[in-house]
Amino acid sequence: MAKKKTPKITREMILSANDIQRETVPVPEWGEDAEVTVTTWSAKTRDEFDIIVRDQIAQGNQDKSIRCLYVCLSVIDEETGERLFELDDLEAMEKKNQAPINRIFQAVTRLNPVSDQSITVAAKN
Repeated sequence: MAKKKTPKITREMILSANDIQRETVPVPEWGEDAEVTVTTWSAKTRDEFDIIVRDQIAQGNQDKSIRCLYVCLSVIDEETGERLFELDDLEAMEKKNQAPINRIFQAVTRLNPVSDQSITVAAKN
């Protein structure tokens, strides 16, 4: 049986690949026909997530909402691709209705799966 040959890929192919996914999430609690766009994380955003979680655990702030952190890191402006929220919005986000936050969180975790084990590793590093 012939061995399957691995296709060659170049640096340019990798850097120019559009590998970012987006998903639209309805949030009727925030307005009629309201919806937000969530995105996959860049490598930089994933590192930012790990650092935030590590720092929260190190400071004993595990009470911060992981769902709201996902929302702040992942909801983007559809046209510009820029984040809608800043990390400073976490506290205000924690006071919002849990239903749309949870709906957004579920979409974000489909796009950016993070295991409990990887959170534990981030906390140790």
